[in-house]
Amino acid sequence: MKKTFLFILILVIIFSFSTVKISAEDNNFEVGVKELKGETQYEIYGSDWKSELIFPLDSKIVEIKYEREDFSIEGRNLFFKYAQTISGDNISGFEDSDWLNGYSAKDVYSKGNVDLDGKIFDIGLSYNNKINKKAKWSVVFGYQRMEYDFNVHSAVNYYGGSGALINNGQTVLKYESEYNMPYIGGSYNYKFSSDFSLSGSLKWSPISEVEDEDDHLLRNKIASSEADGNSYILNIDSNYKINSSWQNYLAVSYIYSDLEGSQSQYWYGDDPATVRDDTGTKVNGINYENKQELITFAFGFKYNF
Repeated sequence: MKKTFLFILILVIIFSFSTVKISAEDNNFEVGVKELKGETQYEIYGSDWKSELIFPLDSKIVEIKYEREDFSIEGRNLFFKYAQTISGDNISGFEDSDWLNGYSAKDVYSKGNVDLDGKIFDIGLSYNNKINKKAKWSVVFGYQRMEYDFNVHSAVNYYGGSGALINNGQTVLKYESEYNMPYIGGSYNYKFSSDFSLSGSLKWSPISEVEDEDDHLLRNKIASSEADGNSYILNIDSNYKINSSWQNYLAVSYIYSDLEGSQSQYWYGDDPATVRDDTGTKVNGINYENKQELITFAFGFKYNF
């Protein structure tokens, strides 16, 4: 979190010294719905064993965005957006796999559904440079935070089990993850006509961080992890002007994160999967990898004021 805090502090300082003039035509307010397709997963491993958990992100979110923007000028722009899941219940695609004696075959394999509560926060600055009357390019600095809260239920154990519902279909695992992605990137905007424009951006976060907590309820065990690495964010947007105040937009984005770190595990009660009483046991320094891959499709309206 130290690198993230330092980046946010630098961003605040840059904006504090920016002389941004707000005029009536410089402000845009957007509301739209996004469909998410993808997954976040983590893996822990040793010399001859591995455990992998996959959490689906297929859901819908509503997003609100404010942007100070004027196509005709060169200068600094500010944008802010917040998104919240509105349809994230009973999503299929959760998987829990264990290789206990080498990597040749799975020894334990479970599948289930999740209820997802997700939030996305993004704030940034862009420095615009006009190429001509129709085109401009920008350098972008920003910070994106993604929070996921999963409840896993309706789980079935296929390997190493009977194939029946685990815990009568009730919640078996709770997982929370938080991605912090300070980024730098570039964007390009081209105005095909007075009514239609297309833009694209690519952002890179070389100091991305993730913190997560996995509560295995049936094993009375909490696993806590921290990792860092690289994230990439690709966006393509189209805007169509309806009238002087309103536009509608279509957008697609792709996010990929590849992070490495370590995990610690703590047993707050006895683990029924072992022969001894594990209460109070703690294990540190477990190898940990976290990956996120997400595609979003958005449709919404923009109001200029």
